[in-house]
Amino acid sequence: MVSIYLRRGLASGEIVYGLSDIDFLVLLDDEHVQNKEKVGRIYDRLSGFIPLFSDKENELGVHSISEFLNLYRDHNSYRFRFDEGKHQWRLLSGKDFVKTLNPLEETELDFLATEELKVWWAFLTAEINPDPSVPRFKRKYLWYKAIAEAAKIYISVCHRRKVYRRATALKEVREYLPAEFQSNLQDIAGYIKNLTGHRPILVDESIQLFIWLATRSYDKMELVLPAGHARILATASIPPLDKKTSEGNLQNRVSEPPPISKDLEPYIERIAIIPQVEFDVDVLNNSDIDSFYLAIIQKRALPMSAINKLVSTLHLNLTSGKVEPFLISEGKLALALSAARPQTGIKSSKSDPLFFSLLENNSTVHCNLPGNFEKTLYTRLARINAVISNNEIYKARYLDFCRLFWSATRTKLLINALFKPEVSIPINARQIADHLCGAFPEKSEWFNNLYAEYARELTGQESEIHLFFTDAINFLYCIDKRGSEYR
Repeated sequence: MVSIYLRRGLASGEIVYGLSDIDFLVLLDDEHVQNKEKVGRIYDRLSGFIPLFSDKENELGVHSISEFLNLYRDHNSYRFRFDEGKHQWRLLSGKDFVKTLNPLEETELDFLATEELKVWWAFLTAEINPDPSVPRFKRKYLWYKAIAEAAKIYISVCHRRKVYRRATALKEVREYLPAEFQSNLQDIAGYIKNLTGHRPILVDESIQLFIWLATRSYDKMELVLPAGHARILATASIPPLDKKTSEGNLQNRVSEPPPISKDLEPYIERIAIIPQVEFDVDVLNNSDIDSFYLAIIQKRALPMSAINKLVSTLHLNLTSGKVEPFLISEGKLALALSAARPQTGIKSSKSDPLFFSLLENNSTVHCNLPGNFEKTLYTRLARINAVISNNEIYKARYLDFCRLFWSATRTKLLINALFKPEVSIPINARQIADHLCGAFPEKSEWFNNLYAEYARELTGQESEIHLFFTDAINFLYCIDKRGSEYR
């Protein structure tokens, strides 16, 4: 065992008895990585007489040194939190390995900080339609933490001051806030001392406060974010909405944008349905292929009751990512109304230019790729190769496997096309299949047959998609070797 750390609120002395978790990080040397299970068993035994040791999955992190370094290198959320750990975590035993992590440049820290806002927004989406079984004191504690973390990020990115304690952040952010938020901020800061009080939670005002802090943080961050890749222009041809391009009982909900009711007209400029195009690392569980965003473009802030009514009227299943609703604020920040895909739950016009280009409702869109797009593709490629190298892939649901295949081939084709001054991004499975036919004409019949079986599976018909599994995986290996031929 190399190190044991105490993390998060308990490490910084911000303790709420009965609510605060006891979070540990245990680092093992690479030669003893097999001891992970042993550490877990020790934690389980301790939980038998220490009730606070109750959530091993969320409160105990156990990594080898190599795993820890890989997480720090490849995953934004870990990168931010591990860096923050240099200043907040408490070393309980062993070597202070976290202190040896390479320091991050200020501009990268700004980017990672805004990525952390996505985590807290994902938690807050539960407040769109609060579960009545959740006690009010737990909801208040969530609001306290989320607004305090957003305030810490805002102060760091916009005013170049590091604040590590939540109470301090809520106190110091007041000097920057408009008058309309001052009273609500004071209420939220007071939650921590009166979690069981009967004063109602002002959800609308609190949501707008979070969005205000997030929007200003993204604006400031993007002033110093690396510009779009100077030599790569992305183009995409938008396919017509097709009832066949969404799964199961969602088919009839993507044919055209829903009408705006009279009572919502003062708040909503328009509603748009656009195809999902994502490049996150969760390549198997959150595929974007033949899925959609439902973008609600605001004129002014929508009350949560109106958002809840709108989502309910559309009968959207918020646990599914196949039709994912987004709220567009000030024309430059998009916020997911579900936690289906937390890592992409906030989009900005510069970090996700393709999303905002799709909102323009043109048949063809053009945008400059963000400066980190190439790195994003290679990170995704590594994850794809890891997934297809694991025999567990053969247990995947047929439709999940197909979406993985289309998504993976798109990623690999884009990597092989990065040398071009203009890159065409295929949107749906049909376009990806067409690109593959152009790149590998000798396999055109196979690609078209695969697509035909995928389309049958997508619409609930019997298919023989399982017959394509092995050849599809072999092709995903092959495309790396022949990628230089894709011109």
